[in-house]
Amino acid sequence: MTLDPRSFFTLLVFILAGTASSFAQEPPSASSSSLSPVEVKGRPAPGLLWRISGKGLQQPSYLYGTMHLYDKRVFNFTDSLYAAIERSQGFAMEIHPDSAMQEFFRQEEPDASGRKLLKEVMPPADFAKVRQKLQQVFHKAPEKVTLKEYNSYQGNYSRYAEDRERMPTSMDVWLYNLARRQGKWVGGVEDVSDQWQLEENNKPRGSVNDFLTGNNRLEQQVEKMTQLYLANDLAAIWAYIKTQNAIEQDPVNIRRNQKMARRIDSLVRIRSMVFALGTAHLPGEAGVISLLRKNGYTVEPVFSGRRTPATDYRYASRQLPWVPVHAMNSLYTVEMPGEPHQKDTTSSASAVNLYADATTNLLYAAMSLAGEQTRNRDSIISAMLKAMGLTRTEVKPQPIRQDGLEGVELMGYGPALRARVRIFFSELARYAIMVGSETNGDLQGEDAERFFRSFVMHSFKKRTGNDWFTYNNLEYGISLPMPGVPYQETALSEDSAFSISQFTYTLWGQTATFKCIVQEVRNNYYLTGDTSLLNQYPQGIASLEQARLISTRPVTIQGYPGLFTEFMSYANHDSAYCKVLNLHRGNRIIFLMAVVSRQAEFQDRINLFFDQFRFIPVREASWSMQSSPDNSFSAWAPAPINNASHTEYSPKTNGIMYVIFDKAVPTTYFIRKFPLAPYYWAGSDSSYYHRRLQSFLEDEETDTLLWEKRVSNGPYKGYEGMIRLGDNHNLKKVRTLIAGDTLYELYGQAPEDSWETDDRKQFFEKFVINTPYKPTTVFTEKKEALLAALKDPARNREAVAAIAMINWTAKDLPWLYKAMLDDYPGDGQETINNLFFEKVGIINDPSTETFVQQAWTTLPVSSERYRYQLLALLAQRQTPQAMQLMKQLLLQHPPSAGSPWALFSRLQSNPALLAPVFPDLLPLLADTLAGRILIVFADKLLDSSLLTGSTLLRNKKELYTQAEYVLRTLNNGGTTEFWYGTHLFRVLGRLKEYKWLKQFTRQPDNRHALKAAMQLLQQKQRVDAAVLKRLAADSSWRLQLYQELESLQQESLFPQEYYSQAAFGESELVMAQPEEGLVKISYLGEELADLVGQPRKFLLYRLDFAGEKGTASHLGIAGPYAPGSTKPWSELEATGVLWSRPFDPARLKADLDLYLKELIEKKQ
Repeated sequence: MTLDPRSFFTLLVFILAGTASSFAQEPPSASSSSLSPVEVKGRPAPGLLWRISGKGLQQPSYLYGTMHLYDKRVFNFTDSLYAAIERSQGFAMEIHPDSAMQEFFRQEEPDASGRKLLKEVMPPADFAKVRQKLQQVFHKAPEKVTLKEYNSYQGNYSRYAEDRERMPTSMDVWLYNLARRQGKWVGGVEDVSDQWQLEENNKPRGSVNDFLTGNNRLEQQVEKMTQLYLANDLAAIWAYIKTQNAIEQDPVNIRRNQKMARRIDSLVRIRSMVFALGTAHLPGEAGVISLLRKNGYTVEPVFSGRRTPATDYRYASRQLPWVPVHAMNSLYTVEMPGEPHQKDTTSSASAVNLYADATTNLLYAAMSLAGEQTRNRDSIISAMLKAMGLTRTEVKPQPIRQDGLEGVELMGYGPALRARVRIFFSELARYAIMVGSETNGDLQGEDAERFFRSFVMHSFKKRTGNDWFTYNNLEYGISLPMPGVPYQETALSEDSAFSISQFTYTLWGQTATFKCIVQEVRNNYYLTGDTSLLNQYPQGIASLEQARLISTRPVTIQGYPGLFTEFMSYANHDSAYCKVLNLHRGNRIIFLMAVVSRQAEFQDRINLFFDQFRFIPVREASWSMQSSPDNSFSAWAPAPINNASHTEYSPKTNGIMYVIFDKAVPTTYFIRKFPLAPYYWAGSDSSYYHRRLQSFLEDEETDTLLWEKRVSNGPYKGYEGMIRLGDNHNLKKVRTLIAGDTLYELYGQAPEDSWETDDRKQFFEKFVINTPYKPTTVFTEKKEALLAALKDPARNREAVAAIAMINWTAKDLPWLYKAMLDDYPGDGQETINNLFFEKVGIINDPSTETFVQQAWTTLPVSSERYRYQLLALLAQRQTPQAMQLMKQLLLQHPPSAGSPWALFSRLQSNPALLAPVFPDLLPLLADTLAGRILIVFADKLLDSSLLTGSTLLRNKKELYTQAEYVLRTLNNGGTTEFWYGTHLFRVLGRLKEYKWLKQFTRQPDNRHALKAAMQLLQQKQRVDAAVLKRLAADSSWRLQLYQELESLQQESLFPQEYYSQAAFGESELVMAQPEEGLVKISYLGEELADLVGQPRKFLLYRLDFAGEKGTASHLGIAGPYAPGSTKPWSELEATGVLWSRPFDPARLKADLDLYLKELIEKKQ
C-alpha cells in the first residue's frame, strides 16, 4: 500500500504544460512570421481579453489568454477581467483540475493501461546518460519514470522563472479558484485526453543535453514571452510564437482549437462564461477567435487601462462545499475539496483516498489498514510514513486522541514533500491522514484544519467468546456485529433524495450474507412518516412472485420505531431465508439484513447479528456562528448557510429560503426570510404567532402543537413552538420572529433527544439579525392606507397581497362590506372585489344576510355583476333561512350579468340544502345565465331523488327554451361546454324527451352527438344508423364510440366498415398525439418487430401536419398487436409518433425500430 505523493507535483506540472509546445520546439524559417490576423490598426493593440456576443446570446461571454506561469509579474490583471468574472455565471480553463488529477492518479496505478516508460522509448545510450539526473528530478528509480513525466518536465517552462517571486498557483488555476470561490460554475473546455495525448508521441521531448544542462534557449524564450505578455499585445505575442514554432500548421494544435471552439459554442448557450485558454490558442486563422467569428459570433477586444495585482484584489468569498468520502474498507469517513482518487491497494483490508488541490498546492491523503497489530507502534509509524513517501521527521511525534483512539501528529519530509501527518491505532486497524505540499502550501491553514476535523474513524473491537467483530460507525451512529471487515459502497438513490451506504460481509463458503444499509435524507429533504414507510418493505415483498412472506413484527429499539420482516426468497430452484430489521432514527433509515441458505444452521449467528445491534452517539460536527450569503443574519450552525437550491419560493412573494444541513441527525434547518406586505397588519401578537406556528402542522388531524412560548433574540420578539408529527417519531421545532417589516422563521425536524443538545438549542437562541434595529408596525391597523393603495395602480399589487394575508374578523365586516362593492382602477378590479367577497364569506356572520338584503335593492347598474356573488354569501351561510332569502332575491331580480357559478358552486357539496327551494327556481330555466346551472343541479337532484321528473316537467316550456337555445347554437356552428351537454342529455333522457335527444344526434358537433346517442341507447331507444356511421367515420371519436357501445352491450351496432385494426389504429393515433395541425393520416401497412424480446405486430401510418413553417410529415405507429390477432384495438403500449425524424418511405422498418428503441429508453 505505497503511495507516491511526489507524483502530485508532476501532476501540477502537467496541468501547466498543456501549451508549452507552442514555442518549445525547433524554430521554422523566418518567412512564417507574418502579421496576426487579429491586429487592429489605428487604436490600441488588442490585448488578452475578448468579448463574445451575437448569435442570439442574451449576455456576453469572455475569452482570456493566459500563461501557465507562477511568476508574480503576470498576475497584474485588468479591472475588466475581474469585472467579467464577477458578472459571468461560469468559468472554464483548458482542462478541469479535478479531471486531470483523476486521470493522472489512474495512470500512476501499476496496471494502468497505456502507461509508457521512458526507458522503453529512449535509446539505451541516452538513457544511461540521464539515469542519475532522473533519480534527482523524479525521486524514484529511473526505470519507473514514465514518458509522460519526462515530457511534462521538459515542457514545463515555468521552472525557468523559479528565481522570480512566485504565486502559490499558476495563473489559470488562480483565476479558476477566484471564480469558484465566487460561486461560479467551473469546468474545462477540453477533455483530459486532449492534453494527455500530447505526450503520447512515442519519443522524448527535447534533447538529452537540454535535460542534463538546462535549456538556455527555452529560458530566454520564457522571459521574452513574459515581457510581451506584460505589454498586453496579442499581435506581438502571436508574431513571436510563429518565429519559434510552426504552430499554424500543427495538426494537434489545430484540432485542439477546433474542439475548444465547439465546446465554447455549447457552453455559452447554457450560461455566460469566462474562458481562460493558453494565449497561443487565441490568434491566427485557425485560432479560437477566428473560429468563433466563422461560427457567427461577434468577438471583440476589451480595452482597460486600470490594473490590480491579484494579491490586492478583494471579493466576497464563499466557503465551498466539500465531498464526503467513505473508505472502501468502512474504517473511516473524511471530507475532501473534490472527488478523490481511490488508490488500488490490491487488498480489501486497506483503503487509500487521494486528492490533489491545484488551487492551494495541497495534497490530501487518508488511509486505513484493517488487521491485528503485530508490531510496535514505532515500527507502524515508520511503515506508514514510508508508504506516504516520507523519509524523515525533524520533531518528536506529539500524542493526540480522537474518536476514542490514541495517535500521534508529526511533520514528515520527503525528497519533494513536506507533510503534516496524523496516525492512529486501534486493536484491529491503523489509520493515517496527511496534508502535504511541495513548497508553499499552508499546512496549518483553514483548509488543512477542516480536513483533519472531518476525519472520522470507525473502529472494530474483537468480541469475547467468538470470532465476530463489533464495527462502530460514528458517522451513522451504529454498532454492528460482523463476521469480518464489511465492504462499504455508497451511492445516491434514483431521485437523489437519499444517499445510501451499504456494509456487507459474505461468508462465501457457507452461503450467508450479513448486510446493513443506511439510507439518509440529503439536504432539503426529511422523512414524512414512520408506519407508512416501515410497512412499504413487507408490502413490496408480499407482491413478489419469487418471495413468500412469513411474518412481520413492530419493535422499538432504544426509543426508535422499527419493523422485523421474515420471508423466503426463491430463484433458480434455490431458496434462502431472509430476516430484515427496518429502523428509523431521525431522518435516517437503517436496514439490517441476514440472508442464509439454511436457517437452522445459522440461527445463532442471525440472533447475534440482530440482538447485538446498537445505536451509539453520532459524531457531531463542529458548530460555529455562520452568516447568510447576504450577511443579513447569523446563526449557530454545523455547516455554512446556503440559499435553498431547489426552492420554488419567489423572493418578492414568498421570501427567501436558506438551508443548513446537519449531517449528524441528519436534518436540514430552514430559515425563511419573508417580506411582510407594507399594508398588512395583525390583530395581536399572540394570535398572530399562534397562527404562524399552526401553519407548520402538516396534518391538522394528526399533528399536535405540544407547547408554545414567547422568546426574544436581541431586541426582536417572537414565539417558539414544538410540534409532534403524526406517525413520526421526529419533532418539528419552530421559532418565528418579526424584525421591522420582515418575518424570520427558523425550523427543523429531528428526534426529541436531538433537540435537547446545547448546539441545537443555540441554533434558535443565538440567531442574530445583522440589520439595524427597526420597530415593526405589523400590529398597527392600516385600513385607510390599504384602501388608498388599492386605488393606486402603482401600489395595489402589494395591497392585494395584504388582503389575502390579514386575519379578518367580524368587527371588520362594516368596512369589508363597503370595500367589496367599491370601484378600483386598472385590471385588478375583479381580483380585488373577489378577494373581499371571499374574506366576508369566510367570516360567515349572520349580519351578512341583512347586508345582502339591503344591498340588493340599492345596487347600481354598474355593479350588476356582483349580484351572484352577493347570493353566494347567502349560500355559504348553509342555513334554511339564508336559502329562502336567496330564492326571494333571485326571483325578485334575476341578475343580468356576472357568473351564476359563483352562487351554485357553493351548493355543490350539499345539494340537499338547495332541494326545498329548487322547484321555485325552475322558471329561471329560460334565463340565459341561470338556466345552464339549473340544468346541472336538476341532474344532480334527480340522481339523488331530491327532485322528481314530474316537478321538473311543470316547467317544460322553460326547459324546452333552454334545449332549443343550445341546439340552435350547435347547428349554427357554435360550441357549448361538453360537461353541460352531458347534464342536459341526462335530464332529457330521464324525462323521456327522446325527440330532443334525436335532434342533438343530428347536429354537427360529434362529441355532443355521441353523448346524445348513448343517452338514447341507455333509454332503450333506437339511434339512426347514419348517425352511428358518421361518428365511426370520425377518427377522433371512433374508438370512444366502440367502447361506449361495448359498455352498453350494444357493440353489434358499430358500423362494420370501420371495425378493423387499421381504422382503430388511426383513431388511437389521433387520440395519442398531442400536436395540433394534423391534416391527413394515411395507412401504410403492418410490420413485425421485437418489443422487450417478444415479437409483435405494428401498424404504420403517414401523418401530415400543417403549421406556420409549412407542412411536415412523420411516421405514426399503432400497437403492439399479438401476431395473428384480429382484435381491432391494440395494447396501446407503443402507440405514438416518431418525432425525431421526418417521414421517409424508404426507412419504414428502420424508423419503426428507432421509435421502439427511443420508447424503451424513455421508459427506462
